[in-house]
Amino acid sequence: MAGLTFLIVFLVLMALMAVVPQLLRRFYVPTVIAIMFIGIVIGPNTFDLIRHLNHFLGRGYPTEQIYVVLDALGLLGLVFLMALAGMEVNPRIMIAEKRAVGWLSLLTFAVPAAAGYAVYSLFESSDTIGKWVYASLFASHSVGIVFPFIRELKIMRTRFGVAILASTVITDIASLVLLAVCIQYKRHTVTSSIAGSISIFDHINPALLGAWFPVVFLAAIVAFIFLSLWLLPKIAGYIFDRLSPNDDARITFFLAGLLATVFIGELIGISLIVSAFIGGMAMADIRAFQEQGRVLHHKIEGIGYGFVIPFLFLTIGMKTDLRVLGKHRYCRRYFPGTGHKQSNVRLAGDAAVRI
Repeated sequence: MAGLTFLIVFLVLMALMAVVPQLLRRFYVPTVIAIMFIGIVIGPNTFDLIRHLNHFLGRGYPTEQIYVVLDALGLLGLVFLMALAGMEVNPRIMIAEKRAVGWLSLLTFAVPAAAGYAVYSLFESSDTIGKWVYASLFASHSVGIVFPFIRELKIMRTRFGVAILASTVITDIASLVLLAVCIQYKRHTVTSSIAGSISIFDHINPALLGAWFPVVFLAAIVAFIFLSLWLLPKIAGYIFDRLSPNDDARITFFLAGLLATVFIGELIGISLIVSAFIGGMAMADIRAFQEQGRVLHHKIEGIGYGFVIPFLFLTIGMKTDLRVLGKHRYCRRYFPGTGHKQSNVRLAGDAAVRI
């Protein structure tokens, strides 16, 4: 009966995510915010609905296992969301609007980054890596929030929507790359490998790279991006051309190619936000996504927005603990100047990457 218990919990969550946003829309609350609000209310830091429901039913999986499943669905939702965002960014339109995109990207990155660098300098003026970490965190934008917003407002295809989405993506990628360099560079100062990491750079002896580490790491990132944009469309196009336009195996191959791109990015040490976006952008121009009224694209959107992406915002809300805003230990956890700098730099990175 364990499976039945999970299905009941799943039914309750799906019902909440379907009904509550429709009710809050009357008060002009966006769907993304409504789902995050549901997560905050039912999450383990407040009402803990899942634990109470599991206890009421009296059988089934341990509550922690249900949270693990939901977190996995949320992670898959993040991959889908960034891939769909990448598929909506048309390079030709970006080039046509290069002036607006360029200035907006530059200002939205440089101004917050300078503020973050200056703020951290007040705490640890001698910690250069910490300054750049805070520059990255301040400059980081939430594509996961901006993209659903402009999609819901139906301004995706307008000049304003293109400029906002493109500049947000460029700024986010730049900040995440800077954060990855800082984390790897901090790792570069210790001799032990990082447990649980699959990044090749986390397991290379730092002495082998020496002062060339930033150059090698950035070169690996650039090579990954260009190879993905060049090679992935060729492989995916070859496979899709040999499948019927109505064959649902196309969705399976799309997801396999997307997850393979994310996995390779993780091997290099790139956030899945960047690699999933690059994967979606690479496959956007494949003929299979343009034929028959973009049927394949609509199918993938249906799976994403109708199923897995809502779990991303639900889990973000469930992990939100509003009580920590008044606790000093929260500040000690995320300010590298108050503890072990190595672990805190990675904690700051984990805090920034989720959305």
